[in-house]
Amino acid sequence: PLFRSSYPIVENAIRHGVRIREEGIVEVVTRKREDGHEIVIRDNGIGFDVKNLENTDDSHIGLRNVRDRVARMCGGTLAVKSRIGEGTGVTIFVPLRKED
Repeated sequence: PLFRSSYPIVENAIRHGVRIREEGIVEVVTRKREDGHEIVIRDNGIGFDVKNLENTDDSHIGLRNVRDRVARMCGGTLAVKSRIGEGTGVTIFVPLRKED
């Protein structure tokens, strides 16, 4: 269920990022780290100014919702890096639980 939280990020990458490209690329990579799991979603889309991520309008509500859900469910984090005209990368980190 927690990894399903990344689905809206993939959907955003397609809808808002690569759809305008002749050859759009969306890459999803997962890694197990010593302290948890990482899910990285990258695209070669249009990118955006991450300073606008916290604006109260609806343009980035999906990212905010996923970030809040990951934090609430497991104490995880969501980080965004983006360059206008080059693409966006979103990294979700899910820390290991003590019993893992």
